[in-house]
Amino acid sequence: MLKKINRAAFKYSDYIAACDKIAREAQKHIDWSDRVSCEYYPADGICVEIEEHVCHAFTFFELVEEAKDGMISETLYIRNCI
Repeated sequence: MLKKINRAAFKYSDYIAACDKIAREAQKHIDWSDRVSCEYYPADGICVEIEEHVCHAFTFFELVEEAKDGMISETLYIRNCI
């Protein structure tokens, strides 16, 4: 059982580190808030959360690719939130 606990703790650390990288990358593409985080939601998967609004990470980065300057406006972000 201790081995499973240690493995779970290690996997959780990996998850936290990956989410931190996603949030830092997302922050580069908005200029209207500094409250960006990343979280896993069981029904939705990995999401970018800005203030109280939540958007699928895939959707967020698709919007980045479609943006002319790589920046996402607050209105566009909120329109694509879940």
